[in-house]
Amino acid sequence: MQNRSIRLLVLLFCAVGVLALYLYAQQPREQINVNVYREQTDLTDRWWVQYQLAEPVTRLEFIRTPDQSRVARWSPESGEFMIAVAANGNEYIQRVDQQPFQFVSFELTPTYTYLEQDYAPFSPYSDGGMAWFSGRFKVCPESCEFAGQFRFYFTMQSAPTDSIVIPTESATEALSWYESADDGLMVYVGEQRPSQSGMPLLIDQGIPASLQSELRNSLEPMLNYFAARLGALETAPMVFASYSSTSNGRYGNQGGVIGSQLFVHWYGMALEDRMIEPTFVNDTLWFFAHEVAHLYQRNLFDNDHAWIHEGSAEWMAYRYLESIGVSASYLESRLARAERLCAEANPDDRIRQDYACGMLLAKRIDEALLREYPFGIYYFWQEFLARSNEHSEQYTVFQETLEELTHHQFASALLRSAP
Repeated sequence: MQNRSIRLLVLLFCAVGVLALYLYAQQPREQINVNVYREQTDLTDRWWVQYQLAEPVTRLEFIRTPDQSRVARWSPESGEFMIAVAANGNEYIQRVDQQPFQFVSFELTPTYTYLEQDYAPFSPYSDGGMAWFSGRFKVCPESCEFAGQFRFYFTMQSAPTDSIVIPTESATEALSWYESADDGLMVYVGEQRPSQSGMPLLIDQGIPASLQSELRNSLEPMLNYFAARLGALETAPMVFASYSSTSNGRYGNQGGVIGSQLFVHWYGMALEDRMIEPTFVNDTLWFFAHEVAHLYQRNLFDNDHAWIHEGSAEWMAYRYLESIGVSASYLESRLARAERLCAEANPDDRIRQDYACGMLLAKRIDEALLREYPFGIYYFWQEFLARSNEHSEQYTVFQETLEELTHHQFASALLRSAP
């Protein structure tokens, strides 16, 4: 009888907890209005962001602070405001006199800047277009400790000839939409119009024609390859590819996946010069294969164990390039590079740990599974995805899936060597 009472009490507490979460989810979330404006001429390209709040606040804290570059790159329209850095490293907006406010406006620096731990705020197109990342502009009144309670009403305004494009809709001159406190969206503003059928492509016309052709011809077969192994995507991805010069001598490329959007930005040295490098085409294919792999991972990311999705995406890129006949010498060089970077990585070097060491771990999983399952690492991800949901503890599901598809000894040894 006592055990039965305890079980009933546990069930009651669980029911109360579920009800509390449900009631919290049903509560109206506080809305923050974020207005982004663009004014472009032949000589200038000026951008502003304005925040409008329903109630006065003493500060607005940014959800994402990969560095403190807003301090230099955002200029308050009024000298009464400033951007400061808190003791925890997060940037925030406040009045100089620390009095409450409901409205604030900043002029922005709309140029490409490399952020190692986040997406670039602006990715310029050589024809005057722009892709910008909405997550850069999300703030919380006072503190972001409970950021999920806020929703953001974005409005983008630009020239009457400009298209404004997000995954769900597009318009000319002005567009408004809602977002939660999650990552954000890439927003295109410019004269290009996305295709109305197939995969929406927003490719910078300043990119060399041969590279544009390579992108258009390679992406569809790449998507088909992953769909055959991990199931078709619900919606076709929106692809951004842009290029801009730099004044500091740096060059490279950066990109990623947000939801159903895949983007890459090349910066610095002229692409025509870089394309003559022996590995440029294969490096570009590897980059896109890695990012396409993320699309098919269905946002199943665990930032505390990022080696799982980053390492798997690296190894899937290897497997894809192998499938289309890329030279063995190139693939061997990528594998050797991962082995070297992993061996040199220190515990604080998350990039090398997650990408290089993660790739080697994914390779071990693939090799173990191929003895029994023809799709190897892809079969593992099929099972991992099938057993996961938004409420599951992903690392636990990963561990359980690995043990079931291999065996306990293999899984334990692999996880002990993981970052």
